[in-house]
Amino acid sequence: GGQSLIGLPAGHLIAGYNKIITTGYAALRKQAQDWIDEHKFRAMGEDMDKYIFYKAAVITCDGAMTLVRRYGEKCLEKAAEAKDEKRKAELEKMAEALLWLSENPARNFREAVQGIMMYQVMIQIYDRTPSPSIGRFDQYVWPFLKKDLEEGTITMDEAQEIVDAFFLKANCFYQGGKGRLATTTGIGNTYQHTTLGGVDPETGEDATNPVTYMVLETVGRLKLHDPTISLRFNKNSPDKLWDCA
Repeated sequence: GGQSLIGLPAGHLIAGYNKIITTGYAALRKQAQDWIDEHKFRAMGEDMDKYIFYKAAVITCDGAMTLVRRYGEKCLEKAAEAKDEKRKAELEKMAEALLWLSENPARNFREAVQGIMMYQVMIQIYDRTPSPSIGRFDQYVWPFLKKDLEEGTITMDEAQEIVDAFFLKANCFYQGGKGRLATTTGIGNTYQHTTLGGVDPETGEDATNPVTYMVLETVGRLKLHDPTISLRFNKNSPDKLWDCA
C-alpha cells in the first residue's frame, strides 16, 4: 500500500494501564507538577530533558481528565433524555463512574475495566504507533473483581458480561486497509495484543485467575479474532486452563 511496515503499530509496547487504574490521572499529574515546582528556575543540563518530559505528562493528564469527564457528562445528558427507567439508571451509573475516573483510581471491577478502555480510547485518538497492546488484562483487573466478589457487590455472570463488553468495545477501532497493506496485515487487526496467565513476577507462583478463563470464554463464545491473545503456561498451570484454551 505504499506504507512502510515500520509505520505500523506492531504490538510490542504496553502502556501503563495498571498505573492508570491504581493511581489515577490526578495523582500522576501531581507527581509531574511537583517535580516541575521543585526545579523551577533551576533546571539545567539533563534536568531540562526531564522538565520537558514532566511538562508533557502534565499536559497529557489534563487532556485525559478532560476526555473522560466529557464522556461522563455525555452520559448524564443521555440519562436526562432516557424514557426507559432501567436505561436511565444505567447511564447515570456510567456517568458517576466516568466522572470519578476522570481524576481518581478505580474503586471496583467495573471501573477498572472502564478505566482501561478509556485509556485505550485516548491512545487510539493520540497515535496508535508504536502500539496499543493491552498486556496482562487478567492481572490488572482481578484484584478489583476479587474484592467485589468478597463484598458481594457483583456476581460472576455480571463480571462476565463486563468482560464481554470490554472486548467487543476493543473491536471498534478497525480501519479499512487498502491495496497490498490489507493483504499484508489482514483486515481487522488492531494490534491490541492481550496476554493471559503466566506467573506472578514477585512470587513466581502461577498467576491464573478467574478473569483468565473469562477472557478465553469471551473470545471463544463471541468468535472474536481480535484483540489477539497469548496464553502463558508454566509447570504449575492448572489442567483446566489447557482444557479451556
